[in-house]
Amino acid sequence: MLADKRKTPSSPVVLSFMSGYDVGALTDYTLLKSTTHDTYRVETTDGAYILKIYGPDWRSSVEIDYGIDLLEHLVGKGIPVAAPVARMDGRFYSGQRTPTGQRYTVLYTYAEGNEPPWPPDPACYRPYGRALARIHTGLDDFSSAQPGPVCELGHLLDDPTETLLQFLGQHPDDANDLRALAAHLHERVSAIAADLDEGPYHGDIQGANCHATDDGTVTFFDFECCGISWRVYDLATLRWAAALNGADDTLWTAFLQGYMECRDVSDIALRAVPLFVLIRHIWWMGTQIQRRSTVDKDWDHEGFLDRGLAFLRTWQASHAPAPNSPAPLHVRPYAPTDREPLLALAPRLVIGLAPWRDPARMLAFMRQAIAEAADAAGPDAALLVAEDDQGGPLGFVSVARDRDFTGDIQAYIGELAVTEDAEGKSAGRALMRAAEEWARDRGYQLVVLDTGAANARARAFYRRLGYAEESVRLVKVLV
Repeated sequence: MLADKRKTPSSPVVLSFMSGYDVGALTDYTLLKSTTHDTYRVETTDGAYILKIYGPDWRSSVEIDYGIDLLEHLVGKGIPVAAPVARMDGRFYSGQRTPTGQRYTVLYTYAEGNEPPWPPDPACYRPYGRALARIHTGLDDFSSAQPGPVCELGHLLDDPTETLLQFLGQHPDDANDLRALAAHLHERVSAIAADLDEGPYHGDIQGANCHATDDGTVTFFDFECCGISWRVYDLATLRWAAALNGADDTLWTAFLQGYMECRDVSDIALRAVPLFVLIRHIWWMGTQIQRRSTVDKDWDHEGFLDRGLAFLRTWQASHAPAPNSPAPLHVRPYAPTDREPLLALAPRLVIGLAPWRDPARMLAFMRQAIAEAADAAGPDAALLVAEDDQGGPLGFVSVARDRDFTGDIQAYIGELAVTEDAEGKSAGRALMRAAEEWARDRGYQLVVLDTGAANARARAFYRRLGYAEESVRLVKVLV
């Protein structure tokens, strides 16, 4: 029995969809995955098939028709793909009203073999690359009476960026970073788009949508994201999936070698792969958060955003940095002239104050803490100041040598504050990076800090920087 909470069709619905096919009697079925569509392996007296029941609004009938035409074209060229199976009425799909809305279904032949292994063996991905190259070449002369989805930057980048921004309203730093990255990607891809190979593509080459037999035959399936776009996107999606799952570049190298044995890739396209890795990740994040936040109210979308944005930052920094990007701010050691501007930031340190604390006393304490951090600056402590290009202070962080409860040495961040105008401009992130570098230079293994339990925004900020909550202080007000 399928779990109701996954909103997957019950046995009568599967039976109803299968009743339109002349493939023998249904003997068993297994839900393989439930994402944007439900995918079943169905067993009949004639053999095994794959039944896909699309989620409401995931694909239109026109898009499904286009995908079926594309698969029929590849089958006609002898290229191994999971082929659509015609119904007894001659059509290749049907629609049915279910409790979750209108859903279309398509039955496919079962792809013999097994998924590429994980952890991955690079030797398996060379034929994988060859198979994709043959698909691209086989589609060079494909046409359909149905208008294929044109997957340009609006679909791949702009729309998912807007979706993600709706969930980042409380995180202006992250929102601004995402906007800047999307604008950077849009500009760079637009500049080379005319020189990229464009045509029908698979759209979801992420490693788990093909089977390979012992003789090396690779059969692709899952063409639901097919359309017309740059073929480099298919290449980048494989590299993205490998990186997201922690694989090194040996997998990507083997895949690319296999592809280039059968089809050329221009130097421009190769240089564009890291850009399209970022685009693919943004598209995937937007698609996932839009779907999951609707069907699963308990889903941890904050954690998903944390992990997803961390991947974007890491990948961009190592593979696709913005060329000649001027530093938006500068972090330097404290100077005596900073004293009054930094003391003026003390009110920023009592945001999210617990209701049982006296605001006036806490404000006085924070001013004293700032003054003490300024006076303590030396070999074992630092007060670091972020300033704009005019030299105006944007914020500060204090960090010092500390000893934990076991006696080990660590770095402790005492205070972090930025001006109200600097919020959302990465000043806080730059200060934290500088404090971590200070600790790293001294050989410290840990950086520790405290923040208020009620300060949800600060906790989310630190979590996005990789900080984990270690202990919880409990307070009871005695009345």
